[in-house]
Amino acid sequence: PVEAARFSFLLGVPAIAGAGLLEAVELAEVGGLRPELGVGLAVAALSGYAAIALLLRALTRYGLGPFSVYCLVVGVVALVVL
Repeated sequence: PVEAARFSFLLGVPAIAGAGLLEAVELAEVGGLRPELGVGLAVAALSGYAAIALLLRALTRYGLGPFSVYCLVVGVVALVVL
């Protein structure tokens, strides 16, 4: 499960990078590239990396059991609310 999770996160990198590049080109055309965008990008990248590292560590320690219980509870609550 850990290797599958790591692989799935790696598969998302090109799609996210491509979408970011397309948006950056579009922003550059309208003059919207500002320093705040770079700071936001760096903070998002660092927090995303930390979240993925935490998730992989939890997956190694606890496995997929707690996540499946979480999905079941959220699914039941969603069905009841909807």
